[in-house]
Amino acid sequence: MKKNRTLLVALAAAIGAIVWYVALFAPLKAERGRLDTTVSAAQAKQQELRATRVSLRALAGEQGTQQSELERLRRLVPPRPDVAGFILSANDAAVRSGVDWVSVSPAAAVAGAGGAPSSIGVSIAVNGSFFTVVDYLRHLDGMARLVVVDSLQLSPGGGIPGPLQLSVTLSARIFTTAAAPRAPSATARPVPDPATEEKK
Repeated sequence: MKKNRTLLVALAAAIGAIVWYVALFAPLKAERGRLDTTVSAAQAKQQELRATRVSLRALAGEQGTQQSELERLRRLVPPRPDVAGFILSANDAAVRSGVDWVSVSPAAAVAGAGGAPSSIGVSIAVNGSFFTVVDYLRHLDGMARLVVVDSLQLSPGGGIPGPLQLSVTLSARIFTTAAAPRAPSATARPVPDPATEEKK
């Protein structure tokens, strides 16, 4: 009898322990699982945000590079013809290289084919020694604006003592994204009616 009572007490204690575990620890374990899931999701979101931030920084850097390149292209091929500005720059190049600037003759802008920039022909005449002329061409090539030299005409200069002097005429082109002006269209004059002329 006493042994059965002991077994009953032990069984009741075991059942109580199971109930206590189920009532207390099982919800805690489930809550911990939910917290672990929430933490994992938050960590994944943080990694995603970090990757997004890195991508945005890279895009910002690329945008800055593209903007700088766009500004450089705008200086090479400006949106306005600005022939006066080119003449000033070409004259400054002549002063720095040591050639005598004789004349400059810009032509009218010509529209580019297939949406290409308009070109403006420029004829420049300078006098100087071989090395100063070469230096002048180097300065033209280094200008902020794109200058394409198509041809050079060289001839010996006058009888000036010292190194051989050259008279140089160069044909070049500068460019602009501005549309070239259209040539005025010829308007046909009406032919007078002979009958009307006789009445007059």
